[in-house]
Amino acid sequence: KNDLSEVFWNLFYFQAISSLIMIVLYLIFLGFYGIGNYGIVALCQLPYVISAFFELSWFFYGTEQFKFMVLRNAIIKILTMSAIFIFVKTPNDVWIYALINSLSLLLGQMCLWPFLLKYVLWVKPNWKIVRGHIKPNLILFVSVVAVSIYTLLDKVMIEIFSTRTEVGYYENTEKILNMANGIVGAIGSVMLPRISYLMGKNDSVSVKNYMSKSMRYIMIFSIAISFGVAGISKEFSLIFFGNDFEACGNMVLIMSLAVLFYSWENILRT
Repeated sequence: KNDLSEVFWNLFYFQAISSLIMIVLYLIFLGFYGIGNYGIVALCQLPYVISAFFELSWFFYGTEQFKFMVLRNAIIKILTMSAIFIFVKTPNDVWIYALINSLSLLLGQMCLWPFLLKYVLWVKPNWKIVRGHIKPNLILFVSVVAVSIYTLLDKVMIEIFSTRTEVGYYENTEKILNMANGIVGAIGSVMLPRISYLMGKNDSVSVKNYMSKSMRYIMIFSIAISFGVAGISKEFSLIFFGNDFEACGNMVLIMSLAVLFYSWENILRT
């Protein structure tokens, strides 16, 4: 428990410093660009940025407490969905929708802290150890940036070259695919700490065995989901989003193939 506590607080101290830097940068962004171009919606995203400071899911995933995290995520999602149905009534309530989503993430992170205190003791962070986390985190950050290029930059490019309406079509198409990706993505979340543990023990045989089985099962799911989503894309878009989002149907049909590539990435990159 003492060793776990020491590792946790040194990692969290690094997280806290980097999160505070990002919060300050976002506040600067709001002042010079965000509120002027996106109004109150940009301000409503502030809790989303702050939630990174309190992020603890990595601790529970790292200690392989998946049942607890699944239960917590399910409760947060249900409460969020209920709040959206209760408070979002018209297109003018976009800021309420944004605020509900960002607050749910912040509250979801903060509610983990009472459970954390059962597993760790307070240990004063050691700056030398914290400093040692900078290089490996920057290496991992390269992967995050690479993913962000095609998960975030695409929307920025669409708004530059087209209109914000087209961004809306694209964003909602992604939401449908992300629901599908959530099923195949669960395998990567579960396997990450297990593979890390086996790599630490230099058990390459077990690593290859787990990788092979994971890839086999994830391909079964992803192929079925990809074709399933493509098959109902046009009808589902009309039912789920309404006639104003009819354009999403063809986009879902084309982008359903991305589920396959996401499944491969989920195993190989994660």
